[in-house]
Amino acid sequence: MKSKRTTSPPKWADRLLEFYCNPRLLEQIQGDVHELYYWRLSEKGEKHANRAFWWDIIRFFRWRNIKRSTIQQQQFNTTAMLKNYFKIGWRNLLKQRQPSLINILGLAIAIACCLVAYLFIEGNWLKGMHHENKHHIYMVTHTASENGEVSQFGHLAAPLANVIKEDFPSVKYVSRINNARVIVNCKNENFSQFVQYVDPQYMDMFTYNVLYGSPKALDDPNQVIVTESVAKKFFHDKYPVGEEIRVYINGEAKALTIGAVMEDLSNVALFNFEILLNNNLLNTITSLDENWGKSSWTFLQIEENGSIIELEAGLKRLVDIQNQVDQDNKYLGIQLEPMMVLSRKSEQIEGGAANGASLAPQFVLAAIGIFMLTLAIFNYVNIAILMATKRIKEIGVRKVIGGRRRQLVFQFLTENLITCLISIMLGVLIAITLFIPWFNDMATTNLQVDLLNDPYIYLLFASLLVFVTLASGAYPAFYISSFKPVDIFSGKQRVSNKSIFTSVLLTFQFVLAIITIISGIAFIQTNNINHDRDWGYDNSSKIVVNIPGEKEYQEIKNELVQQSQVLGTAGSMDLVGRSISETIISIGDEEKEVDLIQSTANYPDIMGFRLSEGRLFNSAMTTDITNSILVNRTFMDWYDLEFPIEQTIIIDSSEMNIIGVVEDFHAENFAFSINPVVIRALPDSNMHYLTIKVAEDQTEAMAAFVKELWHKKVNNDIYQGIIQAEIFDMYFFEMKGLRNTMLFTATLAVILSAMGLFGLVSLNINNKMKDFGIRKILGATIFQLSKIIVKRIIILWVIGCSVGGVLGSMAIGALLDSVYSFHAGVGALPLLFGVSFLLIVILITVSLQLLKVKNSNPVDTLRME
Repeated sequence: MKSKRTTSPPKWADRLLEFYCNPRLLEQIQGDVHELYYWRLSEKGEKHANRAFWWDIIRFFRWRNIKRSTIQQQQFNTTAMLKNYFKIGWRNLLKQRQPSLINILGLAIAIACCLVAYLFIEGNWLKGMHHENKHHIYMVTHTASENGEVSQFGHLAAPLANVIKEDFPSVKYVSRINNARVIVNCKNENFSQFVQYVDPQYMDMFTYNVLYGSPKALDDPNQVIVTESVAKKFFHDKYPVGEEIRVYINGEAKALTIGAVMEDLSNVALFNFEILLNNNLLNTITSLDENWGKSSWTFLQIEENGSIIELEAGLKRLVDIQNQVDQDNKYLGIQLEPMMVLSRKSEQIEGGAANGASLAPQFVLAAIGIFMLTLAIFNYVNIAILMATKRIKEIGVRKVIGGRRRQLVFQFLTENLITCLISIMLGVLIAITLFIPWFNDMATTNLQVDLLNDPYIYLLFASLLVFVTLASGAYPAFYISSFKPVDIFSGKQRVSNKSIFTSVLLTFQFVLAIITIISGIAFIQTNNINHDRDWGYDNSSKIVVNIPGEKEYQEIKNELVQQSQVLGTAGSMDLVGRSISETIISIGDEEKEVDLIQSTANYPDIMGFRLSEGRLFNSAMTTDITNSILVNRTFMDWYDLEFPIEQTIIIDSSEMNIIGVVEDFHAENFAFSINPVVIRALPDSNMHYLTIKVAEDQTEAMAAFVKELWHKKVNNDIYQGIIQAEIFDMYFFEMKGLRNTMLFTATLAVILSAMGLFGLVSLNINNKMKDFGIRKILGATIFQLSKIIVKRIIILWVIGCSVGGVLGSMAIGALLDSVYSFHAGVGALPLLFGVSFLLIVILITVSLQLLKVKNSNPVDTLRME
């Protein structure tokens, strides 16, 4: 028997209606068209009913019936949701002001430390980033053999630049660069300025913001370009372009005109100068057969389609040219170093153009920033978990009414984002107003926050925002959002007071705190050792003054010896404690480099060098001036010699006899070890420095007299007189700044650790108030109650001190080795002080929280529970 076929509306038409129709109208419209279909089916047949059904579906395709796009609605919902999240987050921050303030302040301080570290490291790794042609500019260097070793040098024979310019078409621009400090006379006043001699193409290669005048000013050798600060110093508010200054070059005054004024250089500038001068003023444009001994930094810019490989291959023939003309300074090879790597290679290229800081201070600042950020994040996590104990019921209610876990996670992360945004803004403010000025004074740097021209700083802010938001907020968000409503409202859900995670965080905070405390005490101890260290000679009652020429030397000396307060004078080519020459000596077949002090015969006696063996120079003996030297004890130990010495020493092809040995003395500051020193006597003329020994208690008065006398005799130089006892003041100032940095870091670490401990102890106490109430009713004393909290903290303190003590001794010992040549290492005193101080901080922090337990009324506590 055949079954009867069931007729229904065309399914594709029906699906089309379901696709476009607004869900709120679909049921009504679909019911109407179905009803019409079956009426037509019974009255006019299936074909007519199908055609009419399609027509009805098309006819109902109207604006009021069409399903609206959900994108706009979703965007509206998303915006409203985010707005709601931020509103709730802001209210929660205001509601819990104290913990929120602790979190914001801790993160802000850490971010300020990170910003200082970034600016300092940026100045060494991102130098020259603002130059438009940075990827096409190279420094020409050469390798040569020195003391049997192959070294890379940043200078190049000056005439080779002409060869490069003329013979290599792929080279677009070439410029030689020479640095110097000169005397500039403006309106009858002398200034000491740091200048840079360059070729005119320098301004085509490098990018500078010229404020006034023409960038082509150096095309005229009689014009100069100055920085904005120099222009203001010279001419104040007067328009500087066209004004005249006098520059003393090699003792000769040259009248030059201000041709342009450029913006001051930033801390990431590749070069450091105040005035640009044309190289012609130094006569550095030389032919291949004259003045070959002159050398300079040489930079070139290649064409965009130029090949570095081909250019370097072509430059090899310059080695033959150099070695044929100047056989005393033979090159092994010539290389091109990209401009962007010069700072990073500053320690590899001798005499390079970019003098980047050594890795030690960069590592120290980076470590401080990371330490502070880590402590702040750990502190935030502990306090965030503490704050969650007051929001457990809120979480339960939100989950009961349909809130999903991901929504709760997003809510907590949004609140954390608000905290981090505020912290970054506050951190930038703290860095600009406090940390950066303090660091600039301490380290004699010029760090600046350039929010308008430094795109990388925004990358730093964005990275910090994302990292800190996730690192500090992820665990609390996922942990807190995992609570179940049933457990919350039944009272089973508690924030664990023995969380392994929070214990690990607190222990790690103790580790970092103990390391920073050890570093602070170790640096204080080392500074005291070096400050009280014997210099090896009598540094009291002596004044040293620079002398520009032989005529001035004799005139100043003759007037000084007539003063009753002056006990003696001595000349020298070197300044002990600041600038010491080096030379190669030979003993037998062995050649070594030693420090060399060239002076008058009475200089060792005036300086108070302590004789160990033999005798000092005698100015009446001609042989002491011509072929005799003194050496220090390290020299004797270095060569394993015994006095008297029969063999002669070869210095500058001259045979010298050692007539005496002096005790070791510090020819340089205490960052350097004592090297072998040779003292050679010279005739009393044309010395660079004059040392004046004065009567006791007359040093300050005579220093003023010497300065006044010097200005009467010298017109074309800057007075650089100094009291010998103050020669290391800048070194002590820098070391004091480093010590203060370590103490500051230790203080911040202890404060942040105490805040983290505050959060954990508060968490434990809040969760145990009922237990404490019962115990108090049963007669427990506050000491017995405190053991419940303190026992676990003391265990974490022991672990933290053990790990931190070992790591701190190793890390700080290595750091002291890199900064000081003379230190006591990390001994028992820093360790004992660090452990004891941290214990005191822990006990004070815990005691303040236990007062809450002591003052609580068990009746109120149990009623609340």
